[in-house]
Amino acid sequence: MYEFVVTCDGGSLGNGSESSQGYGSFMINAPGNVGEIHQLHFGEGVTNNEAEYRALIGALSHIADAFLAVAGDLKQIKLIVRTDSSLVIGQLSKEWKVKASNLLPLVIQASNKCHEFHTVTFEQISGIEMKKILGH
Repeated sequence: MYEFVVTCDGGSLGNGSESSQGYGSFMINAPGNVGEIHQLHFGEGVTNNEAEYRALIGALSHIADAFLAVAGDLKQIKLIVRTDSSLVIGQLSKEWKVKASNLLPLVIQASNKCHEFHTVTFEQISGIEMKKILGH
């Protein structure tokens, strides 16, 4: 069994306005290995919450692509996802309903990706800690 710690965050300069710019980043750590930060740009009109989900989906896709190229079975992976987003944690743990229709496809996509792995657990970290780790 392999265990990875994913730290991910997303945001939006202008938060969903036509001229807003969505961005995100993630870092994947394996035992004894501190990963590099991957930065993502989502373009215009992306809300902060959409960016949070897109950053998570980007991280999960990155792990899946890299691991499948080498080993093949994602059910060998336990993930700990660290995020400052209460919304992502609440919705993916099914404790919160998805009320925003723009988020539903992203919630479904993230949930489906999470089910590809052995387990995915979420850990909420503070925005201050997130900034120390990812820089935003």
